[in-house]
Amino acid sequence: MATGPRVHLAARGISGFVTPPISVTLADTMTKGISNLIQPATDPVLQGVTQHTGALDAQGLTCAIVVSRFNPDLTQGLLTAAVKVLRTQGMAAGDIDVAWVPGAFEIPTVLEQRARQQRWDMLLALGAVLEGQTPHAQAINRGVSRSLLQIARTHGVPVIDGVVCALSAEQAAIRCLGTEHNRGTYAAQAGIEMARLMKALTLSPDA
Repeated sequence: MATGPRVHLAARGISGFVTPPISVTLADTMTKGISNLIQPATDPVLQGVTQHTGALDAQGLTCAIVVSRFNPDLTQGLLTAAVKVLRTQGMAAGDIDVAWVPGAFEIPTVLEQRARQQRWDMLLALGAVLEGQTPHAQAINRGVSRSLLQIARTHGVPVIDGVVCALSAEQAAIRCLGTEHNRGTYAAQAGIEMARLMKALTLSPDA
């Protein structure tokens, strides 16, 4: 049976540092705990190059989530999808902390407080902002995105922006309530991968 292209990667512990490289197939990536987002190194120039990646393995990790209550049906969908991924990938329920805030604009304030605690491996921001007839929604999203980026840079912790900005209720439903394009799912996956990558880079002497 065909197994697909092979990728030269290796893991120290769960993910990360490559020395010497091992060969895995794309079909192996989920079962071996190496990120399924890795693409084949088809270019011969990349052979033997040290590469780092984060595994989709949440066992032993901790996560703080801040969710906006505005548009509650949508944000509840984001939260449910995110927690489902975290639990499915091995995170204990007791290692997940959820704080609800009035709206998306208040998310960075609480995430900043969580980041200062230095006990969370990842921080997730979940919210839903729908465009109206004024630029207010755009201003909120720009402000929130800038603040989240600053928190990540200041504290060195992965901060994942899962705040959905949609042009219509139908578009928001796809991103918040659906299964294929749910931003809550993406936020949790990205958080796990980044948390593992940061730990791998910290342990790697050459990172």
